[in-house]
Amino acid sequence: MKELKKKLYFNVGEWFGQRAKERLEKWQPMVVVVTGSSGKTTVFSLLEAQLGKKAKYSHNANSVFGISFNILGLERKSFRTIEWLGLIWQAMAARRKPLPKEKIYVVECDCDRPKEGEFLAKLLNPDYVLWLNTGDTHAMNYEEAVKNGRFRSIEEAQAYEYGWFLERAKKGVLVNGEQALVGKQLTRVGEKVQKITMSEREYVSGYKVDRQGTVFDFKGVEVRIGALLPRSAWMGIVMTQKMGGILNASWDWKFKRFREPPSRATIWEGVKNTTLIDSTYNASPLAMQEMLTLLADYQTRENKWAVLSDMTELGVREKEEHENLIKVLNKTKGLKRVLLLGRRMKKYIEPKLAELKVSGMIFESSNELFDYLTDNLSGGEVVLFKGSRFLEDIVEAMLMNEEDAVKLTRREKIWEKRREKFFDLERAKNRVAEYKTQRSVEITSNLLRAKYTARKKIFIVPGWSYDNSKWEPLRAELEGLGYAVKMLEVPGLTGEELRRVWDVDDYSWWLDKQLKKEKEVILIAHSNGGRIAMEWATKQSKKIKKLILIDSAGLIDRRRKVRLKRWAGRKLAAMGKGMGMDNEGARKVLYKVLREKDYLEAGRGGKFLRSTMSKLVETDMEEKLGEIGAETLLIWGEDDGQTPLYQAKIMQRKMPRARLRVIKGARHVPQFTHMGEVKKKIVEFLSEV
Repeated sequence: MKELKKKLYFNVGEWFGQRAKERLEKWQPMVVVVTGSSGKTTVFSLLEAQLGKKAKYSHNANSVFGISFNILGLERKSFRTIEWLGLIWQAMAARRKPLPKEKIYVVECDCDRPKEGEFLAKLLNPDYVLWLNTGDTHAMNYEEAVKNGRFRSIEEAQAYEYGWFLERAKKGVLVNGEQALVGKQLTRVGEKVQKITMSEREYVSGYKVDRQGTVFDFKGVEVRIGALLPRSAWMGIVMTQKMGGILNASWDWKFKRFREPPSRATIWEGVKNTTLIDSTYNASPLAMQEMLTLLADYQTRENKWAVLSDMTELGVREKEEHENLIKVLNKTKGLKRVLLLGRRMKKYIEPKLAELKVSGMIFESSNELFDYLTDNLSGGEVVLFKGSRFLEDIVEAMLMNEEDAVKLTRREKIWEKRREKFFDLERAKNRVAEYKTQRSVEITSNLLRAKYTARKKIFIVPGWSYDNSKWEPLRAELEGLGYAVKMLEVPGLTGEELRRVWDVDDYSWWLDKQLKKEKEVILIAHSNGGRIAMEWATKQSKKIKKLILIDSAGLIDRRRKVRLKRWAGRKLAAMGKGMGMDNEGARKVLYKVLREKDYLEAGRGGKFLRSTMSKLVETDMEEKLGEIGAETLLIWGEDDGQTPLYQAKIMQRKMPRARLRVIKGARHVPQFTHMGEVKKKIVEFLSEV
């Protein structure tokens, strides 16, 4: 079956590619290709952070089929053979689909096999190409090209395949100036095409990485990114900056909207107070080396461990690359222990284990490896996970907060059964339950200690309410645990009466005024108060120590029934005006029909409050979520009908340091109806160091 798939790959791909090319020619966007053996997804995400909605992006698509499907608007879901019939039909019907409005198309391209680079380069005819590097990935697919004498090495064959993008580039190429194999392919670039090569010495003067993120010093210009990036990512930042200039994009040196896809050096809180660095998406020799270098550079006082599994698809290079890993590990500063998993690790490294300068062990079973981890981690360690064989399952089992699992890689249903063959996840979760209980005891101890030391301040921004008395039980509980809790009085509601119509910026200014004297802020905000807090947080992220959002407003509800309700409201209002019913009594009838209690009661706050409410409700914070860099806890009622749970999941996905906790059976005000559970979530969050 595998051989048949290989033979059909380009034949079937050509059919979809032809239809994709026809659509691309009608669309005619400026095409920007990002390619290379390692790091291209990071650069792709850096570009998206800067260009935003100016461009369309080939998310989760970098191959012959993936990119063709992306252009045609197709998506594989079940991955069953029968699905291809539907895809063929959809591809034929794609010509009738409206073309994308974006004039820029950013595409991530891989060269997993010979002819893939040629195919994609001819399909896309890129305007600009960003080529990061070439390395030993999918080496087994290039062995034949070396055997038949066309190339002297696998690396040379791979570099030639990437070179197709340079050959087809129309306006400019930005390439790694430190790799000779890349430089050799520059002869294929057209005479009128701009060539830009770059080296680290030319641009970089400093680099730092820790739990808060990564700092690059570009000859006096400091760039801080709230994610873990290897030192080699400097090139992607420079390429992005140069492309931003070419495309006249507004530039944000803080990369506030930057989001790495799942399991690319993502940090998680683990059991036993460990820090987990999840890089389980893939494992090539170059990517493995980069992540171990990142671990060496990672600034911490805690012990560093590395959990690594087999590198696959290396063919005849398999033995050499696994043995080379010993040299890389021996150069990894601060590494205290390395745990290796898989038959390749056992076959090639076990005979040379004595050469390893740090404590090392090899496991054939994921379950055995997990048991060793939980038994031998003393607490506080920084643990890097890198490799294949579904290492993300071990990461999931070790998460302190189970809800974080939705952000791991390979969450689709197709992977569930495959993962079960490698790891008993339920057994593992039961095993760590005792450590989580122990952590709860530590939290209680921390809180009791805090009660007799300096009282930390908590500020509460309530939602749309004219009476804050319902907050009293939660406020009293937090006060009893040693916190000084202050309830803020929101203008127009429980605070001063409005003298004009306010918008979210006005409320953000008001909140800033309330917190001006505070050096560090712990903020709890509910519903509309969350909208205000988020707007303020985009401007004052360094000042917020912790942000807690309870069923927060701030996103436009795009459910069909809600859109229909808005449409009906506009129609009824227009009809009322046409019939001379533009008065307070008519409005009350309209709000009762539409069940808009808040609008109905908004008249209580003076003549400007109803218009203020309209302005706030129309504010969509979704594009700004990436700018909120504070550590954030999202507490949400499972059955919230006003700010539905799907909005919380959007926030969790787009806010860099957000975690979600769902209160089962609760609606829009879990802090009142399920106060005990909400208090527990808040207390756990605030007690973390």
